[in-house]
Amino acid sequence: MEFEKEHRQDERAAKRAQDLDDLHNEMAGRDVGRINRFFGEAAAPRSEREKQKAEREAQFTNLQLLLLNDPEYAQLFRETETKLRQAQNRLDVALETIQAERARIEEALLGKNLSDEQRRDEKEKLEALIELEDDIRAGQAEIGEMQERMDDQRGPTSEDSMHDFTDRTDDIVTDIKDRLSEITEDAKPETSLESKGPVAGVAIPEL
Repeated sequence: MEFEKEHRQDERAAKRAQDLDDLHNEMAGRDVGRINRFFGEAAAPRSEREKQKAEREAQFTNLQLLLLNDPEYAQLFRETETKLRQAQNRLDVALETIQAERARIEEALLGKNLSDEQRRDEKEKLEALIELEDDIRAGQAEIGEMQERMDDQRGPTSEDSMHDFTDRTDDIVTDIKDRLSEITEDAKPETSLESKGPVAGVAIPEL
């Protein structure tokens, strides 16, 4: 499910980049065979070059026009898109780590090799991991809303909003990374003398 979501995001970004290249070519008068795709049958080539150009511009979405005509905006847009996509990927990694750690703790709690204090500590870690998992999913949903906002063709996202998106995304990822590190840094519990083997710890992912 997460792979399909990531794949769709990558496909969407690649499609947008190809569309922009084709739009640049069409605006420059270089036919790339996609006029009908962008503008419909009514906008097929005509003898009046200026009229054709005006008709083309009238069919662009507000976002497409802004990306075509404002290089600085286009660069910030691409950087923000990349930032949001990478954040989603990092949160996916964090979820995988949490699920592995939860499985370790749940297995340990079923055994008889933990002291009462160790069992209490592991239960506290488990509760913290469950809470963190919920917060990660909430963070992913929030970033997903930012990505949907970035796709608004009629009302392009402002530069200030994109800066806000990246700042907020950094806050979400940093908070998750710090909390996950705090929970899992002592993930390997001390085993009792009766233990037949150590319980594996969990490596902290690079978020």
